[in-house]
Amino acid sequence: MVKFIKVNGIASREVLIIPTKNMMQISTSDTTTTIVRYRTSNTDINILVITHAAMSSSSNTAMSDWVTKQFIAAGQQPWSQPMYNVQASDAPYLISNIQVN
Repeated sequence: MVKFIKVNGIASREVLIIPTKNMMQISTSDTTTTIVRYRTSNTDINILVITHAAMSSSSNTAMSDWVTKQFIAAGQQPWSQPMYNVQASDAPYLISNIQVN
């Protein structure tokens, strides 16, 4: 059974469902973008681009720490509960969009 994270409260989408299976890389590319790559190192596929309010600097780890915490929590839910709900409003910076490539 594959587990998922369900993100509620994103400004441009009602809901985003993200698979939590396999390896992930979470990084901050600039002060307004956090990137999650999953199941691949390919820069064209299996990427979530999270656009959010500006952080103080690109070395700020608040968003990547928050995303990491959500994936860890999802993985700790019982397999009988395959969906883990996250409120975007709980993020340390206001999320305006999540794009899936």
